[in-house]
Amino acid sequence: MEEKVLKSKSWVANYFYSKVCEYQHYLEQVVGHCDSSMARFAQKLPPGDNEGRLLTYAYGSLNNMVQTLKDGGSVFLPTAITWTDIKTLRHGEFFYLSRNAATHDGNPIIDAWVDGRYYVGKDIERFDGFGKFIKIQRPVEDVRTFTLEFSRDFYGFLADRLTLLGDHQLTKPIIGPSEIEQIMGSQLIPEEVKSLFAGQIDEIKEKAGNIKSDPVAKALEQIRTGADYIRRVS
Repeated sequence: MEEKVLKSKSWVANYFYSKVCEYQHYLEQVVGHCDSSMARFAQKLPPGDNEGRLLTYAYGSLNNMVQTLKDGGSVFLPTAITWTDIKTLRHGEFFYLSRNAATHDGNPIIDAWVDGRYYVGKDIERFDGFGKFIKIQRPVEDVRTFTLEFSRDFYGFLADRLTLLGDHQLTKPIIGPSEIEQIMGSQLIPEEVKSLFAGQIDEIKEKAGNIKSDPVAKALEQIRTGADYIRRVS
């Protein structure tokens, strides 16, 4: 049972790296749409027809990734990540509450544009799942600024938590023997290919077992890349 738990944690740790990459992808989209809008304003042009809509989509996806990284990290980190942790970050409370407003109510969150910059134009009022009235205080900063400020703190928080793992046991082969058997048994693999490798399965399994990846090191490297990006564009 202990080995199965460790294997499960290793799987989720490997997924974590790709989700850090996904967070960075949406962060760059948010910044890109904001920069495009400011460039149009500098040229005395109106906002692009779809700019605000695409920014809303990118921000919503970015916000959802916070939940994914919180939950995924909690699977393999020694201490679970909580919303209480995230709320201590700059704009962390707004990210938490606005995610609920967007996910459960469909609230677009970003609803104001002034001199090329996008804003949350007013405080958000809603009722939670228990019927309790909630008023979410809007950030005074524009969307580009508060998203970058939160992301800088979020990356720092994730890096600290990952570093605490120290000498972990999450480095496993990228693909295991059972996965190789499933692949070779798949209908997606042509029969001639299966026949070609039929006598080499044990050798393939052995070689695959030697190809290992440290998911924590990969995630930390991606976080450093993201932090460098934030410094460049801030």
